[in-house]
Amino acid sequence: MRKYECICVKGVTGKNCEVDINECESSPCFQGTCIDEVGGYSCECDEGFEGEHCDIDINECEKYKPCVYGHCIDKKANYFCDCEPNYGGKNCSVQLTGCDDNPCSNNGTCKPYLINENMQRFNCSCPNGYHGPVCKEISTMSLSGKSLIMINTSREEGYDVQFRFKTTLGDGLLALGKGLTYYILELSRGRLNLHSSLLNKWEGVFIGSNLNDSNWQRVFVAINSTHLVLSANDEQTIYPITFNENYNTTYTSFPLTYIGGIPSNLKKLTHGQPFLVGCTEDVLINGEWILPDVKNPSVVLQNVEKRCSRKPQCNPNPCHSGGHCTDLWLDFRCTCGRPYLGHTCQYNYTAATFGYENITDSLVTVSVDNAARRAVRTIVDISMFIRTRQARGQIFYLGSPLGSALGSANLLDETYIAAQLEGGELLVRIQFNGTPEAYTVGGVKLDNGYNHLIEVIRNVTLVQVKLNGTEYFRKTISATGTLDAQVLFLGGQPQQRSVRQANDNLLKSDIISPTTSAAIATPLSNIHFKGIIQDVQISNGSSTMVVEFFPLQVNNELEIPMSFGKVGFDKSTVLEGVHSDDSCRINPCRNGTCENTWNDYRCICARGYKGKDCSDKEFCELQKCPDGSVCKNLEDGYECIANATFDGKSAALQYRLVTSPNSTKTVSYDTLELTYRTRSWGTLLFAKYNEDYFVIFIYHNEVVIEWSIANVGGSKRFRKDHFEGQWLTIYLEYKNLILKGGFKDMVMDEAPNIKVINFDVDGLTRILKYGVIYIGGSDNQFDYQSIIDSADYNLTGYIPASDTTTTVSITSNSLEIGDLYPLDTVLHKVDQNKTTDIFKGCLNEIRIGGLLLPFFQPHLISPKDDNFQLYSVFQPEVGCILCYNADCFNQGSCINAHETYKCNCTDGYTADDCSIDINECENHQCENGATCLDLIGRYECQCPVGYNGTNCENEIDECLSNPCRHGGTCIDQIGTFKCECPDEFVGKQCEAPLLITCDNQPCKEGSTCKPGPNELTNNNFTCFCMEGMEGPLCDTPFCAKRHCENGKCSFKDAIPFCDCDRGFEGKYCETNIDDCVSPTGGSPCQNGGICKDGINRYDCVCEGTGYTGLLCEMDINECELVDQPCGSQGICENMPGTYKCSCSIPQKCGHSCALDDPCETEQPCTHGTCVAQCLDKPDYVCNCHDNYTGKNCTDYKVAASQADHVNVLYIVIPIVLILTVGIAIGMAILVNIARSKRATRGTYSPSAQEFCNPRVELDHVLKPPPEERLI
Repeated sequence: MRKYECICVKGVTGKNCEVDINECESSPCFQGTCIDEVGGYSCECDEGFEGEHCDIDINECEKYKPCVYGHCIDKKANYFCDCEPNYGGKNCSVQLTGCDDNPCSNNGTCKPYLINENMQRFNCSCPNGYHGPVCKEISTMSLSGKSLIMINTSREEGYDVQFRFKTTLGDGLLALGKGLTYYILELSRGRLNLHSSLLNKWEGVFIGSNLNDSNWQRVFVAINSTHLVLSANDEQTIYPITFNENYNTTYTSFPLTYIGGIPSNLKKLTHGQPFLVGCTEDVLINGEWILPDVKNPSVVLQNVEKRCSRKPQCNPNPCHSGGHCTDLWLDFRCTCGRPYLGHTCQYNYTAATFGYENITDSLVTVSVDNAARRAVRTIVDISMFIRTRQARGQIFYLGSPLGSALGSANLLDETYIAAQLEGGELLVRIQFNGTPEAYTVGGVKLDNGYNHLIEVIRNVTLVQVKLNGTEYFRKTISATGTLDAQVLFLGGQPQQRSVRQANDNLLKSDIISPTTSAAIATPLSNIHFKGIIQDVQISNGSSTMVVEFFPLQVNNELEIPMSFGKVGFDKSTVLEGVHSDDSCRINPCRNGTCENTWNDYRCICARGYKGKDCSDKEFCELQKCPDGSVCKNLEDGYECIANATFDGKSAALQYRLVTSPNSTKTVSYDTLELTYRTRSWGTLLFAKYNEDYFVIFIYHNEVVIEWSIANVGGSKRFRKDHFEGQWLTIYLEYKNLILKGGFKDMVMDEAPNIKVINFDVDGLTRILKYGVIYIGGSDNQFDYQSIIDSADYNLTGYIPASDTTTTVSITSNSLEIGDLYPLDTVLHKVDQNKTTDIFKGCLNEIRIGGLLLPFFQPHLISPKDDNFQLYSVFQPEVGCILCYNADCFNQGSCINAHETYKCNCTDGYTADDCSIDINECENHQCENGATCLDLIGRYECQCPVGYNGTNCENEIDECLSNPCRHGGTCIDQIGTFKCECPDEFVGKQCEAPLLITCDNQPCKEGSTCKPGPNELTNNNFTCFCMEGMEGPLCDTPFCAKRHCENGKCSFKDAIPFCDCDRGFEGKYCETNIDDCVSPTGGSPCQNGGICKDGINRYDCVCEGTGYTGLLCEMDINECELVDQPCGSQGICENMPGTYKCSCSIPQKCGHSCALDDPCETEQPCTHGTCVAQCLDKPDYVCNCHDNYTGKNCTDYKVAASQADHVNVLYIVIPIVLILTVGIAIGMAILVNIARSKRATRGTYSPSAQEFCNPRVELDHVLKPPPEERLI
């Protein structure tokens, strides 16, 4: 029976290739429908996708670029165009013209749009206050307080209202909603307040602040079944709604809404004003607009005006005299400060003048009305304005009549409250129940001519005193009696009775001051008040009463409080209004003109005088100091103070003390003070009397004080840290046999720099009083050099630094240099070799015992009695010159001679005096190893070979001159060049022909050179290449000449090789590796599977093996795979790679039990047992007995083993003969080659030598051996 095997084409499978493989089972199409085909599939992509597997999302924006005037945004199978302004449509290709005619009124914003790509439309966004399709309808309404807006709306559940309003009133009704329940929205003190029975809050809900600032405010209220939302502008609050058992969701609907006012029957629901005075707009209730011009049967408008036109009531301020204006929207209210009153504070209570000129008995008597007297029995507050320049005087008395106690044995029966001035301070007196007390408000002067509001309060046992609204005194008193206020005296008291003195009664008295209180005992003052009293008011806390000296005549225009009582006074002693004494009538101004002020005068003094009465002299106004100096007034004269410059060349100034015999002034000469500034050195002060002297020498930052008095000498030194040439002051004090001093700040801090015990103070005083004082030098006899030689400072060093400047103040230092300059600045270099001790620098004030040593001649300054006079001819230059051009080196010049020591240096120099040559090479930019050469103000780069340019930044290209000859290639190098010559030329410039031998080492890459002609290359040498290299010179990798077929040529190692792609091998990667051969030599496919080799892979064909899997390693269970593989008469038993049928039909076997069993029908096994092996054809296996073998167990084993032996000689002898013949042939060939080489050595081969070296000389060729000859 014949077997067959079907090799299926791609796309089908099965034993007979009858099964079509469904390639769509793996769902290869990502965004599409898979269509199965024979041997493959195809994808029908969904819209918006493409690609073999529909895995590419089509970017319609990039593919079609559809948006003409806009930005394209890609979407799934679609796109969106974000259009530029004024363009629309799907592709932004249509210009929008809907707004071209400006259809929106009242500054509404128009936005055009398209319908169906061709219908132009627009939308109007209306500003606040307008509504409608084109913003023509006005939504703003004005409410006057009598206005009402009533709206009927219907909504079964829920409610919302929103609108804008503005007002200046803090209270008013905004909205009220009424239904089964209610809500009230009010403005309360500038805040929104919402009340509703739905809220479990008695006080309601508050939100917002300052909502009555006349600006528009936005309000929103929403009520649903669970919450209430209240919003004011950007602030919002949410509250839960509480339902009781009688409520349901319909209670959140309010069919009737009132805006800005309510009917009178509902006014009891409100908590404040039942109306709103202001404006509202954009009212929207349950989505319905409320417009004043649109007729709506569900809307009622009463006393409502369209728009909101009103003027600010307080701008400008209508209130006079500093009154505060409150804007009431349609009106205003002025809050007047005392003593003003009236609708616009245009009136004031008329003031009364007491004690005008020489009047001494001004008095106002007020007989208190009975009702007023009863009102102030326990509580009284009396206040008034007073103005005075008199330190003493009775202001008021309120209480029992002074005459009631006359003839009485006990004056303490009177009760009163009184106030008077003592020493310019307020003294308050009270007496109740016979207990007099007095209190002084200390520390506040009331006699300065200004208006002062005084207020005295008695509340049963509490006494308070306020001045100008500030409480200065509060005290609880023990007396609780009532005040018998029958009379009020203002400005004094009647003189019909004697004044009670301090010893009449023991008075309890306190002084109220910021720190102390003390008992005082003074009587009621009998000195009348002199000044102004105005706006007298008496109150009991609930009502106010006034005392009008001169009642206002305003025709009932004002509501003036009731009078405190009957007012009586002599109009000749108490004048109406404010009057001032003529204080100038006595001509108080001695040297000036008098001008009257209120009860005082002001003197306009003549030049040279000052003071209240122009009696004090200003000498600096009468005398003039020399230019450049500042005048300073003294009690008995003046001084001219100046800075003076000493140039280090001019002679020292000389002074002597001049005293007047008529002088009564005592001068103590026990201090010496001197202010200087320098960066040089020299003698600052030298005083000499006979042989005694005293000297102050400046040496850099060091001060040297040296003296010799009565042949006793001494010396002290001290120095200034952080010295910078700033102003310094030396202060010396010598008294009580002690000399101490130093820099003034140290001396004032009790830390003097020097201190000398047992110092001859009298001797120094004699020197200064009777001797000659030199300033800025000495008498030329002083040995200053000894001071320099003994100094511990090296003058040769020089540290440049910045300096300070002199400002408006004569000796100010504008810079504290201690924190900036850790090193002190030394002397000007130009002054280091100075040959005299003449001082160079600036001096300011020099004082001995407080007397100034002036820098001017006596005739220029009019000196006073005792003074130090300058009598030398030389006078220094006024002002402080810090820098001279001569101080500047290297042609530098002073920047500002009066402000700084610094010089403006020429290029290349630095330091304050330009003495340092700047090394420009410290910051040079020379490149490429160049050498920097420092020059004046610049540097120069000396370039190495191969570079040029300012900073040697350019490399010279030596190849620009084409130095290489005969076609050589020039390679630029640093400072030189290199020629790569053609093979036939050599030399630096390829100028010489090449004579190539092995001596020239022509062979590359480590190859071996053999001399002698080479017929193949025509060279005089032959290169034997290393592995991997080829070519006449062994300079070409083998894989560069013949490319690698399936790989690339690699030079990673010393030997080049083809780096093959995976799956290939061989020298040129030309061989496909047989992947069907495993490392052990066998096939990777198991169980008889057929291996098919691929590129870096293999496939196992398992057809007909009974196995499946990648390596045919998985046994197929045919009993389960095939339906009844043994037919209906057999039992299937799976076996490795196949199956076995146990047939129930005798003499049958094989698959389907349809084959004849050969073991039964043929009995083929002669010497063994037959076992049927039927599969798809009859077969058997014989299990042979011992000593038998073969298919049918017919062969005897001994005979078979003998037949298998072969004689070894049949193999060995032919091999030996073949090797012998091969060796003989090889030896013959080698002998012939050697003979031919020796025969041709030394011969002339024109073709080879002319190619390699046409000028070769024969004596360079090897000569033949002597036993051979040339042919």
